[in-house]
Amino acid sequence: MTQENRNLSVMLEKDRDSLERTYRPAIVFEIDNLLNFQGGPALRQKLAHGLVSGEACHGADAIYACWFMFRLCCLHVFERWDELTEWMDGNNDSECDAAPPRTAEVASESADSEPGSS
Repeated sequence: MTQENRNLSVMLEKDRDSLERTYRPAIVFEIDNLLNFQGGPALRQKLAHGLVSGEACHGADAIYACWFMFRLCCLHVFERWDELTEWMDGNNDSECDAAPPRTAEVASESADSEPGSS
């Protein structure tokens, strides 16, 4: 079985609905504008073709893109920060083998409880 390779522009065109369900429309919009849209910085296109100078790597667009990607990577941690810190506080023994809460388990627990109930 072979898997089709898609570049970012094809994914944004053909899989946009799925991406928006996963990442929310505002995030997909930002990815498109920052990395793909020809009227914007189009950083993916420029980097892929070697059109970014050394100075441009320290420019506002590149710095914002790095911050944005870092934020995307950390969103799930930020959403579960309280649960993770509680786990860390209870498991700070260096010999503890307890695993941190899994995202799916935490999500199902929070979906079962009503907002504001403790």
